[in-house]
Amino acid sequence: MSRILGKLMFVLVIAAALLSLGAAELHATTTYIVGTCKAGTQFSSIQAALDAAPSPNVVEVCPGTYAEQITIINAVSIEALSINNSSYVHITVPSGGLTTNTTINGGATSAAAHVFVKNATGEVNLTGFTVDSTGNNVATGAALVGVLYQHSPGTVNHVIAAHQVSGQSTGYGIYMEGGSSNPSVTVENCSVYDFDFGGIYVTGPNGPTIVGPDATENVTGQITAKVTNNFVITTAAAGTINMLFGSSTVDTVTGNLAAGADRGADGMYIEANAGSTFSDNTIINSTVGITLLADGPSVTDNKLYNDGNSGPGAIAVYANLTTSKITGNLNPERAV
Repeated sequence: MSRILGKLMFVLVIAAALLSLGAAELHATTTYIVGTCKAGTQFSSIQAALDAAPSPNVVEVCPGTYAEQITIINAVSIEALSINNSSYVHITVPSGGLTTNTTINGGATSAAAHVFVKNATGEVNLTGFTVDSTGNNVATGAALVGVLYQHSPGTVNHVIAAHQVSGQSTGYGIYMEGGSSNPSVTVENCSVYDFDFGGIYVTGPNGPTIVGPDATENVTGQITAKVTNNFVITTAAAGTINMLFGSSTVDTVTGNLAAGADRGADGMYIEANAGSTFSDNTIINSTVGITLLADGPSVTDNKLYNDGNSGPGAIAVYANLTTSKITGNLNPERAV
């Protein structure tokens, strides 16, 4: 009997060890290094690291310049490394320019996305680098996007999107497009400048539906966005929109600074669903500070300076309001 119990205990110990090993393998992290600044499995480009097998959980990028157009389809964190007090990772345009690799606005517009997060399998987190689209050579009729999250969740943190100028007034800095999975995307602590159409855009799967006047919110947004503590400005073109929230499910938009160049840009367009909040933002020197095109969102405690020229001023409302809360906004000159 004791021999049988001994054998049983041995089997149980081996089984427990195998289960423990399996759990460790399931939770193993695959980390790749882009560059030679750190020991590990090294690659010369970010795309090469992303395409390697097994697929990485983390890609750490050495300081330097990387001329490439990037597509991300798997859950991953891509992080700029700080080496010798430098963490400057500069993603520039490859030789020959950017190619058209997707569509936006509900499939209506072909687009060249410089960093493209495409139907990702899980969260894609981007931290600490600059996307510079100077010299993009985007094809006539196509839009240019610095960072595009399409039907994908994740976080963009401490990223600079710069020089999204197509010459056709179709350049966007950071663009988030929803889908049936209702992805959750956070954009925080980022700088977006020198675009010739839009700075930070949040839209539903069919693109913006900013067509006001609109009586109620658009309920087909299918994206949840948190946009906090960002800086958005352009001197590249007039008639731009610094931030737009069109047909999005729920937005939390706080602590952002948007500035127009000699009132050449509108500060913020809003057509988001009930429950969305736009608070504690600062909008300076825009043609219109905030344009509200849907009933439902709350617009509170924003600071609006020197907004409005011959237009409606700091806050323009094109909706039949029943639930929206618009209170505590500083200096809403000529508010409608």
